[in-house]
Amino acid sequence: MFEIKPIPAETKRGWKVLIDGAEIKPAHISLESGFGTLEYGLRPEGYDGWTFKEKNGGGSILIPYSRIDGDIIVGLIEERRLNIGETPVLCAIGGFVDPHESHRDAQIREAREETGLDSSEAKRLEGLPANTNRSFFVTDPSLDEGVDAYSLYVPQERLRKTSDGTWQFGDDAPDPDVMIEKRHAVRFLPWREAIRRTPDAIARAGIAQLLADLL
Repeated sequence: MFEIKPIPAETKRGWKVLIDGAEIKPAHISLESGFGTLEYGLRPEGYDGWTFKEKNGGGSILIPYSRIDGDIIVGLIEERRLNIGETPVLCAIGGFVDPHESHRDAQIREAREETGLDSSEAKRLEGLPANTNRSFFVTDPSLDEGVDAYSLYVPQERLRKTSDGTWQFGDDAPDPDVMIEKRHAVRFLPWREAIRRTPDAIARAGIAQLLADLL
């Protein structure tokens, strides 16, 4: 079992810990939130470091896709994430699992919140749940901890081509109650281009699982 323990006083440290600008040498730090626990201490490997364990079993992503002219196109959401730079980037639709929620329920909720898409018919893609940062995140795939990926087929007639060569939902889809800005934030593009253009490792992993299912 992976466990962070207190750091013995004589242990050489690789991390400098600053609190309000002042250096301290704590034996153990634990920061908790509704999403999970961030810990700093002695790792099982024998050195100091930090880890993050998600509280409710991880997260879920949705990869909507279609087939156009014999090619598989996948939908990613264009959004601004300041931790990935100033320019909007393409990311997978999805997020954390909330308390008392299954991975499937999480992807349905996240898809609705982020895009207005009804993904209740989405298919869970085969494969172990993903650990999205193997250096620091703590998961146990045997306990279904990590990120599950789902796919949802979108008929071509629900999409329209844009001036930049990508595809997006038409104005009558997916749900008239959702702001059009949310619908049009989802960009569909050929899977090879999507992999090259997204900096989101979870999106790349989800696309790989989709291809393993379709090809």
